[in-house]
Amino acid sequence: MRRLLRIYVVVGVLFSVNIVSAQNAALSFESEGPEFNNATEEYRALWNSDGSRIVRVLERLTGLTIQFPTSDATYLVPSFPSLTTVAGEAGNGIGDTTPISVASGNRWFTEDGINAKVFTGSHTWASIIDMNPTTFPDPDVPEFDYEGWVDELTAAGHNYMRLWTWGASMIDNYFGDGNDQHLGPLPWNRVAGFGNAADGGLKFDLTSLNDDYFDRLRDRVLYARSKGMYVSVMLFEGWETYQSGTQWRAAGNVFVSGNNVNSASADTNADGSPYEQFECSVTCSGTITTLQHLYIDRVLDTVADITNVHIEVCNECRDSTNMRTWSEHIVDYVQAYELANSRYQHLVIRGIGGIGTDDGSWISGSSTDVVATGITFTGYTTLGTFPLSNSTRPSIMDTDHFWGAGGTAIDMWEAFTRGHHPIYMDDPDGRCVACGGGFPNTATRASLGHIQTFTASLDLADMAPSTAISSTQYALFSSGKEYLVLQPSNGSFTVNLSAGSGDTYTVTWLRTDTGVVQSGGTVAGGSAAQSFANPFSGSPSGIVLKLDDGSGWR
Repeated sequence: MRRLLRIYVVVGVLFSVNIVSAQNAALSFESEGPEFNNATEEYRALWNSDGSRIVRVLERLTGLTIQFPTSDATYLVPSFPSLTTVAGEAGNGIGDTTPISVASGNRWFTEDGINAKVFTGSHTWASIIDMNPTTFPDPDVPEFDYEGWVDELTAAGHNYMRLWTWGASMIDNYFGDGNDQHLGPLPWNRVAGFGNAADGGLKFDLTSLNDDYFDRLRDRVLYARSKGMYVSVMLFEGWETYQSGTQWRAAGNVFVSGNNVNSASADTNADGSPYEQFECSVTCSGTITTLQHLYIDRVLDTVADITNVHIEVCNECRDSTNMRTWSEHIVDYVQAYELANSRYQHLVIRGIGGIGTDDGSWISGSSTDVVATGITFTGYTTLGTFPLSNSTRPSIMDTDHFWGAGGTAIDMWEAFTRGHHPIYMDDPDGRCVACGGGFPNTATRASLGHIQTFTASLDLADMAPSTAISSTQYALFSSGKEYLVLQPSNGSFTVNLSAGSGDTYTVTWLRTDTGVVQSGGTVAGGSAAQSFANPFSGSPSGIVLKLDDGSGWR
């Protein structure tokens, strides 16, 4: 288990620390210059799972007596990126000391417990691990331009993204272009002396975690944070274990015995698909569960002091009763580990199981904080016709869980006005042949920013979705105060304003295809079927009406 140890900085000398116990650290001298000249101050640090390095310094402690016993074996303390917590950039909207939480009403998110946020954004497959159609290894392949892509998303007004991970070093023909994709860096180190894995590289040691991966993870979370972006950090990726081509379902996955030095094999039924690693609380050996915990610990340590983080259990793990048991175990494990060890309790997301089976019946009994909604959930037959979000926890509506890369501006607004948080599976390089082309979809990207700007004046915390308040059946409202109505088509429609008798509402319109905003004057409350006509030239489909009674909550 990761240890919590104390390190000390005294008059310009940075000490290296010998691991003794969580309450007592033997010290030896190691000069590191004048930058750490805080006399007799004490800091709490996080160590990695094998005790070989400090992962992060979390906070400064005071009031304890410093002693200097001798030591034999020491570990050098690295330079500290932060002594208290990670500071946010001015005006980026992310708190320095308070992680995002679920707002009152269990549908939206909040930082301050008062103001509610909707999450809208995009994500893509190579956001942490590079994917390239090359033979192993190829040092000349450029990294995915993560920072450039995040800059594009934030310029479009997005505030949320998923950071993908992978458990395979190679998957076949993923983008439908005939090329196998080689992936790296993975979370585990390759080691010499045990032969080669199926991809031609050295085998993986699943007890040796790859600093390059976790440093990249932290850097990318922090870069997103500097741009005002919240992130979901994915722990496991399940799709690859049963949907990828037969050759690489097992051959490319690190949890297959031929690819690791730990005799860990998740393909317990020898069907070529190692999805059993996501049923480990029931079907596979304790070795795999231990290795999963070791990896999870390191992920949580890496983001322990960062506020803009959710933890996502798995992307589309193949659905089964055993998988549902395993998923709930991971939710409980993450929550318990962070409660005992981390600076923050990050929200945990549990999502849809493999396409075609998961009906969402597990939600009511789950400890998860957030649900990732999908097409197989009961009533969610197609994007745009799904039910209202439930009022037990927020719902992330990801187009990836409906058809992969795809979706229109109207789709995003339909999800939002049904009470969900819409996010878009993006293909920024246009490389996914199997996705049908047309990417990146700039109109869909833009619509997710329009949701943020157009609703910034609304008291979202007090608004709930409704299929009855408007004839369009797509609306968010706070009875008698504020109304947001989507008309997916281009015809006239009605809104029930009977609760606003005696009030006058300011009318504002938006086109979903362009984001153009237009004033509509005012309208009196009181009618149970107040009629509204499309105000835009040419009567385009996909218009949004905003009604505000001027109570001025902000």
